[in-house]
Amino acid sequence: MKIKILAAAALLVFSLSGCGNKLEVRDRAFVQSAGIEYEDEQYEICLKLFEDSKYYNGRGNTFREAVNDAEKMQGKDFFTGHMEIVSVRDEEKMPLLESLVNENVSSGCLVVLCDDPVNYISRNDPEKIKGMISTAERNGTAEKVNICDVINSE
Repeated sequence: MKIKILAAAALLVFSLSGCGNKLEVRDRAFVQSAGIEYEDEQYEICLKLFEDSKYYNGRGNTFREAVNDAEKMQGKDFFTGHMEIVSVRDEEKMPLLESLVNENVSSGCLVVLCDDPVNYISRNDPEKIKGMISTAERNGTAEKVNICDVINSE
């Protein structure tokens, strides 16, 4: 009788552990930077991953759909929670940045405002962008701001 109770308890523990449907780190690709535009009720994005020289483009009705579209070219689930840089147009910044926060993008992610964010990201390495931001801040020609700073300033 004790063995049956122990077996039932062990079965319960293993079935509730959540190990069956987990996503392994090796099955993910981590997004380092993103250029996002919103036109004609469609998101257009360009993503750069950590430790990957390629850029991935996607389109969708939501930011998540656009990310899922870009994933098709790479074969892994894209994780945006550690993204360092996002580029958006000034006139689109608030709704886009708020949608990123809802997608669990870090509020500490740096924001670059420009006229052509998708092309800006596709033409510039993220490390180069961070260097340009630091130099501009040091020279007093630009201020380093993140998602939280932009949202709180409105």
